[in-house]
Amino acid sequence: MGRSEELGTGIRNVFKYSKAYSGSDKVSFSEEDVFITQVPLGDVTDNVTDIVTDNVTDKIADAVNSVEKSVEKSVEKSVEKIIALLCQNPYITQTEISKITNLTRRGVEKNIAKLKSTGIIERIGPDKG
Repeated sequence: MGRSEELGTGIRNVFKYSKAYSGSDKVSFSEEDVFITQVPLGDVTDNVTDIVTDNVTDKIADAVNSVEKSVEKSVEKSVEKIIALLCQNPYITQTEISKITNLTRRGVEKNIAKLKSTGIIERIGPDKG
């Protein structure tokens, strides 16, 4: 053990911090063919698992919220573009809107349906005219 302590393994530090990190000061050292240190972990692994799980859950939730916010901003910009195009040309088709906004025709259709349902726009006249 003396040689390994000279190399800086930190036997004193193991004794000093084992209770704080493992909840027990029953650390055992043995010197045979190799030097072995056993540090009992007990219930600490459950706490570590809980901490890791909480951290991962928080990071995933933050990532999901970030994606949701960026999608909402993207949708808002698309809706604003559609409204601007409709103001410029009330006779514009969904196909023309999709080409200008780089949305799919189905995406344009959904956005227009939302605008109609919220009362922001309304169709005047027949469906084909």
